[in-house]
Amino acid sequence: MANQLGIRVLRGPDWDADDEDGGEGHVGTVIELLSNQRVRVLWDTGQESTCRAGTDGKFDLRVFDTAQIGVRHPNTKCKECGEQNIYGMLWRCNDCNGCDLCLLCYNGDKHDLRHQFLRIDFPGNAGTINKSVEVPPSQRVNPHNSADGITRVRCLSTLQPPCQENVKTSVKIRTVGMFSGAKVKRGRDWMWGEQDGGAGLEGEVKGYENVAPDSSRNLVRVQWSRGGPPNSYRVGFQGQVDLVCVEEDLGPFYYRDHLPVLGE
Repeated sequence: MANQLGIRVLRGPDWDADDEDGGEGHVGTVIELLSNQRVRVLWDTGQESTCRAGTDGKFDLRVFDTAQIGVRHPNTKCKECGEQNIYGMLWRCNDCNGCDLCLLCYNGDKHDLRHQFLRIDFPGNAGTINKSVEVPPSQRVNPHNSADGITRVRCLSTLQPPCQENVKTSVKIRTVGMFSGAKVKRGRDWMWGEQDGGAGLEGEVKGYENVAPDSSRNLVRVQWSRGGPPNSYRVGFQGQVDLVCVEEDLGPFYYRDHLPVLGE
């Protein structure tokens, strides 16, 4: 992925920094590309981490969303929510004709959980082959919540012959971070003077503001405690993050092992 600045990420398979990210499911933004296959991540809590994206064969991060950098699939439509020209990763059902899902609908189980999907990370164009990855069907069998707050669901892999079905566990986790309801204050890249009413004053995230051309989900709308109309701020737009969470809130779910690893 040539342009990584601004993408939203989660801890990955080789994460070894304890809860520096806030814990499993907490979301951050890539804010700097470093040498030796490393990146700098700003977590929504304000904590920063230097993370490996291939250094010595280690991968600390998974990619949660690429809509922030303008990844878009022209002439597609999410079968469930109707989003046109789907932003970010696209999920295509292997068992149905013409069934594409956006990130939120795929992870929200909006389609038959027994079906297998292709994850398409980038749109195809002349000279470029679609990067697609088969993910197993997400058939739930006795889902349960464990003490760590992670839901584990049973998945049937189609990689084995039908008579030798390999049943494995697919981990489904809820994101935590700068989502609707989160309390925020001015952060690392703040450049808006006293628009928030003054340093240290808080506001509440009301949702995404999709006004950036050729990208999505990289601006949030905030209502400040001082009153007045809400304003929009960068969360990944051109790699900038204007805000930091004082109190995070819950976001959408995701299937951990169905997401791409940053740097692979």
